[in-house]
Amino acid sequence: MTKIRNFAIICLVALFVVYCGSVVLASVYTTVNAEESGLLGLASLSKNSETRLSNIALGDPITDPRPHWT
Repeated sequence: MTKIRNFAIICLVALFVVYCGSVVLASVYTTVNAEESGLLGLASLSKNSETRLSNIALGDPITDPRPHWT
Protein backbone atom coordinates (compact mmCIF):
# COMPACT_ATOMS: atom_id res chain seq x y z
CA MET A 1 0.00 0.00 0.00
CA THR A 2 2.82 2.45 0.74
CA LYS A 3 4.40 1.71 -2.65
CA ILE A 4 1.20 2.78 -4.42
CA ARG A 5 0.93 5.91 -2.28
CA ASN A 6 4.57 6.83 -2.90
CA PHE A 7 4.11 6.24 -6.63
CA ALA A 8 1.00 8.44 -6.62
CA ILE A 9 2.87 11.20 -4.78
CA ILE A 10 5.75 11.01 -7.26
CA CYS A 11 3.31 11.21 -10.18
CA LEU A 12 1.55 14.23 -8.69
CA VAL A 13 4.84 16.00 -8.06
CA ALA A 14 5.97 15.27 -11.61
CA LEU A 15 2.70 16.60 -13.03
CA PHE A 16 3.00 19.72 -10.89
CA VAL A 17 6.56 20.34 -12.09
CA VAL A 18 5.57 19.87 -15.74
CA TYR A 19 2.58 22.19 -15.29
CA CYS A 20 4.65 24.92 -13.64
CA GLY A 21 7.34 24.60 -16.29
CA SER A 22 4.83 24.90 -19.10
CA VAL A 23 3.24 27.96 -17.49
CA VAL A 24 6.62 29.65 -17.12
CA LEU A 25 7.64 28.81 -20.68
CA ALA A 26 4.31 30.03 -22.05
CA SER A 27 4.59 33.35 -20.22
CA VAL A 28 8.16 33.85 -21.43
CA TYR A 29 7.18 32.97 -25.00
CA THR A 30 4.23 35.36 -24.87
CA THR A 31 6.40 38.18 -23.55
CA VAL A 32 9.15 37.63 -26.12
CA ASN A 33 6.63 37.28 -28.94
CA ALA A 34 4.90 40.53 -27.94
CA GLU A 35 8.21 42.38 -27.80
CA GLU A 36 9.28 41.07 -31.19
CA SER A 37 5.98 41.95 -32.84
CA GLY A 38 6.15 45.43 -31.31
CA LEU A 39 9.67 45.91 -32.60
CA LEU A 40 8.69 44.63 -36.04
CA GLY A 41 5.73 47.00 -36.08
CA LEU A 42 7.95 49.95 -35.25
CA ALA A 43 10.45 48.93 -37.91
CA SER A 44 7.79 48.61 -40.59
CA LEU A 45 6.28 51.98 -39.69
CA SER A 46 9.66 53.68 -39.80
CA LYS A 47 10.46 52.14 -43.21
CA ASN A 48 7.16 53.22 -44.78
CA SER A 49 6.39 56.66 -43.44
CA GLU A 50 3.30 57.00 -45.64
CA THR A 51 1.53 54.20 -43.78
CA ARG A 52 -0.03 55.58 -40.65
CA LEU A 53 -2.89 54.16 -38.64
CA SER A 54 -4.99 57.24 -39.30
CA ASN A 55 -4.55 56.93 -43.09
CA ILE A 56 -5.76 53.34 -43.38
CA ALA A 57 -9.16 53.17 -45.06
CA LEU A 58 -11.53 51.05 -43.01
CA GLY A 59 -14.33 50.88 -45.56
CA ASP A 60 -17.63 52.65 -45.97
CA PRO A 61 -19.07 54.28 -42.87
CA ILE A 62 -22.09 52.64 -41.32
CA THR A 63 -25.24 54.54 -42.11
CA ASP A 64 -28.29 54.28 -39.89
CA PRO A 65 -31.38 53.73 -42.07
CA ARG A 66 -33.79 54.66 -39.27
CA PRO A 67 -35.35 58.11 -39.44
CA HIS A 68 -33.78 60.64 -37.12
CA TRP A 69 -36.24 62.87 -35.27
CA THR A 70 -34.96 66.26 -34.38
